Formats: sequence, structure tokens, C-alpha cells
Amino acid sequence: MARQHGAWAFVHLGADFASRAPEGSPIRAGLGDPSVTPTGYDGQFAYYMAVAPLDAGCCMDSAAYRYARVGFPVLAGITGLGQPALVPYTMLLVNLVALGLTVMILAGWLRRHEVSGWWALVYGFYPGLFQAVQTDTNEVLAYALVAAAVYLLEFGGRARVLWAGLLFGAAGLTRETTLLFPAIYSVSLVARGPGRARISGLGLAALAAVPFVAYKLFLAATFGSFGLGFSSGGAEVATVPLGGLLSFWPFEARQWVQLLGEVLPATLVAGLAVYRLVRGAPRWELLAYLANYVVLVLLLQRSSYFSFFDSGRIQAGVVLAAVMALPVLLGIAGRVPGAAGLAPGQADGAGRRPGLLVMVAACLLWLAVVPAGLVAPHSFHVFKL
Repeated sequence: MARQHGAWAFVHLGADFASRAPEGSPIRAGLGDPSVTPTGYDGQFAYYMAVAPLDAGCCMDSAAYRYARVGFPVLAGITGLGQPALVPYTMLLVNLVALGLTVMILAGWLRRHEVSGWWALVYGFYPGLFQAVQTDTNEVLAYALVAAAVYLLEFGGRARVLWAGLLFGAAGLTRETTLLFPAIYSVSLVARGPGRARISGLGLAALAAVPFVAYKLFLAATFGSFGLGFSSGGAEVATVPLGGLLSFWPFEARQWVQLLGEVLPATLVAGLAVYRLVRGAPRWELLAYLANYVVLVLLLQRSSYFSFFDSGRIQAGVVLAAVMALPVLLGIAGRVPGAAGLAPGQADGAGRRPGLLVMVAACLLWLAVVPAGLVAPHSFHVFKL
């Protein structure tokens, strides 16, 4: 704001794409803003869908790929009443509200599992989410829906499977990688044995996956492509663990930041998760974390490891899964409230009111970004505005 930037700066409009729209299209509304660059960034495609949901395909690098993530632009368009001038503000508002609600949900989740709610700030202060907010991308809303779904699946009462499944389905239409969560939790219900649990697991899987599959088939019929990637060649998939990151060897500063600030801590948590599983921890939160770790860290494609600007926001699911698995990782999950002198919602040991500790730990996450960003600002979009 001090540099005369407004809400359009968060959209990151690309003139090369927006100018493809016909004259008079709301897609062209922000072309006169000083923040416009030649190519822009991913948030511009969400804006196009929000203001021209039926006509945005002409202004995309891969319409089938971009249209698959329709949840965020639909919500931003509805809250912006379809007004192009309002949508940049509602995109920012939706992400900020979603981030705040996610922290609240995580705090409630942790307290119900006898861990201090302060640990939710580890997710709230995660730098990758700052990147998502600053670029109007869909990760913040997508994983807010996941957090709400997981919470309701455990504490949602008799209709918990229905509400959780609907939220998982909405998350899948916002970002497809969120479907890792319902996949694990559906299996967990089915694995509990025949009868009602198995039916619940199958129902959860159907509610989460059917909307996404049906919509992808519709996009394939419309655009002649399943939209597996944003380039004509489809998505790049790492064929060996960390192949996407290691393909940049010898590393520049930005790759070292990703190795030390993303891969290393995620791998340490994965090691602890495996240790807890070997010790017999009967909780599916660990498997949800490991699934996200494998897909979003070990097998993340080369194009997403170009810089923290990309990989940081994509790996928000890893951080969310880690926070939700924290009770099991700390070895205090499964305790009955009121046992061992604990009142419901009260934490002991490692979970006792670590407010200052968590604030320090959460802010330390920024050490992966800020020092390197000051040295090489061209590598980190957070410094470009």
C-alpha cells in the first residue's frame, strides 16, 4: 500500500493472457494497473474464471488444467457479486478468512486431543501460505476445507461422514492434491471391518471423489484434454525421490532454501511418523502425513521446485497434515479426557501452554525465506512488490 499497490497486485495479471480476451470482456479490466507484467502468475487464472466463468478458456495456458481448480474462483466471484472491480478484493478476503478459520479449526482439533491450541500457529505462520495469499492462489481455501472435513469426520456427530465427504469433495474441486486426505481416511474407515464402518468409508470416498472425477470428464469432453499439466506435454512427474529438486544440481540459493527449509524438516517429521507407526501408534493421521510427504515433497515435479515461491505453497498440505498429526507425533494421542488428572481440553507434558515456544518456532520458519531473499531478491516474489 505504501508503494501505491492495490488489490490488483495480488492478482498478478499477465498482459500476454488477459489481452487475448475480446474487447469489453471483464477479463481485461485490470490491464491498466501498474502491477501488470507480461506473463503474470497463477492467481490471474482464478480471476478470469471468477469474472467470466464461461469465457476464460481463451486466456489460459491450459484451460482443462486451470478449470479443474474452480472452487476458489467460484467463491470469489459469488462474494464479489460478479463485479470485476470487486473480485480482486474478495479473492484476498476469501484467502485471509480461510486462513484464520483454518487456524481456529486446528486449535480446536489440538485441544480436543490434549495438545495446546497454540501449535496451530505453526500452520498460520507457514511462509508458503503467505505466498498463496500474496498471489491469490487456491491452496489456502482448499486446505481450509480439508481441515474442516477432518475435524467434522471425528467430531461431527451422526452426520459426520456426510458433511466431511461434502467438504472433501469441495476441496478436491479447489485443488486436486487435497484428495490425498479423504483417500487415507476412507481406507481407515473401511479397514475397521465389515458393516457400518465399511459403508461409511465407501460413502466418504464417493462423496470426495465422484464430483472431481465427473467434473474432469466434463472438462475432457469440453476441451479435449484431461488437463494433467499446464503445458502441452502434461505434468512433469519425478520418477525418483526428490528427482524434481535434484534436477537443478548444482544448486542456486533458492534450491538450498528448499532443501533446508522444506525437504529437511519434512523428512525429519516423516522419520518420526514412521517411528510412531513402528511403535504401534494406531492413528491414521500419520499415514495422511506420509502420503502428503511422498507426493508433495519426494515426488514433486521439477517445475514446482523452481523456487520456494512455487513449492512452498504447494506443500501447504504437508504442513497441515503435520499439525493435525501432532498429538500422535508427540505420543500423547488417544488419552481419555479426565484421565491421569487431566481435565478435558487440558494438555500435559510437551503440550502444556507453549505459547512463546510456538511463536518462536513458527517465526523460525521464515528463516528459510528471509535471509536468502535479502541476498537474492529475484528468487523470492515476497520481495518483488
